[in-house]
Amino acid sequence: MHDEIIRQEDQDSTPPIRLGGLNYAWIVAATGSIAMFCGLGLGRFAFGMLLPSMSSSLGLNYTQSGILGFTNLIGYLVAVLLSPLIIPRFGTRITGTASLLLIAVSMLGMAFTTSFPLLCALYVLTGIGSGGVVLPMMSVMSHWFFPSHRGLALGLVMAGPGFGIILSGFVVPKLLPTSGLLSWQMGWLSGLERACHYGGLCWRLFWSCSGGKCAGGADFCLFGWTGSWASGSRLSRRNHGRL
Repeated sequence: MHDEIIRQEDQDSTPPIRLGGLNYAWIVAATGSIAMFCGLGLGRFAFGMLLPSMSSSLGLNYTQSGILGFTNLIGYLVAVLLSPLIIPRFGTRITGTASLLLIAVSMLGMAFTTSFPLLCALYVLTGIGSGGVVLPMMSVMSHWFFPSHRGLALGLVMAGPGFGIILSGFVVPKLLPTSGLLSWQMGWLSGLERACHYGGLCWRLFWSCSGGKCAGGADFCLFGWTGSWASGSRLSRRNHGRL
């Protein structure tokens, strides 16, 4: 028990990060950031940029526009409630990838739908996909990083939606009607393309951790520092650990 307390203190009392080499844990964090970029940055926050042209084209009033935005939050709430049941059963890799593909399918439907009830149903699915991306990407960082670097990893992951908002602000106003498609339709199709691409990237790079093993049976990597920093003993980087 005493040794466990010392080890916990050692992990919490760590020096600033020193990146001498790239640990695979940082690939996981970067992949999580990209998934969040698509799941929240494009799937949720880009909606505000597309809404004016959608409302003008489809004849939506302010009430309908507000309801449409609200349906996304309903889907997000559903995903939050179901995630504790889904993630332990299917793992981060499958949950995150399936959520991104769900976002892609819903965006495809929204690009070619003029029915308001169907738009609401599709945007509920987008919200479910967004929630299905956020929770796995956030929770899995604790499996890949010691407390010494976990905050930095979570910060990197949460930077993804911010980049999505910035990109939407630059790209959406410059979208032009193409091949008979309106600018807001091109916006949803652009999000569809990225969701499919990032879903494949998530499947390829995101290993699921369960019981101390990654996909393929390899020991997963916990990135951080161990050693008694307070006592002045020598610090060592530790790459392998346990859940």
